[in-house]
Amino acid sequence: MAAGAATHVRRCAKYQLLTGYYILTLIILLSGDVETNPGPPKKQNPKGKADFEQVDDENIVDILREVCREMKELKASVHGNVSTLTETVNKLTEELQEMKEINSQLAEENKGLKKVVMKLEEKTDSLENASKQNNIVMSGLDIQATDNPKDIKEKER
Repeated sequence: MAAGAATHVRRCAKYQLLTGYYILTLIILLSGDVETNPGPPKKQNPKGKADFEQVDDENIVDILREVCREMKELKASVHGNVSTLTETVNKLTEELQEMKEINSQLAEENKGLKKVVMKLEEKTDSLENASKQNNIVMSGLDIQATDNPKDIKEKER
């Protein structure tokens, strides 16, 4: 029991220490002397007035004119860029349409050429088969191409 009581006392001491730390932190923050993030220091004008109070109407008008002029320049630049992009898109659209037409023509031509190749392959196969039928050579016999196979057997004997 004594060991359990000692552990309990240590835990209570840690709890009291942490509680005291949090209470002290809250008191310092609420006192107003310390902020968590004070931010940059505030600049004061030599006369102690805020910046907007020192600007007269004439300066405001000049600033607004300058802003207006810059906005007009930006607007003209944007319009120029948009027109250039529009022209580019139109050209690319036309080129794409031409390529689609060429592609369809080439596809049709390819189909026709495939048919021609198949016919030529069939013709080549039939010619090869025909040439293999009469390719027997018998040396020592006087045989004509027009001789009958039975006559050839008799000549052979």
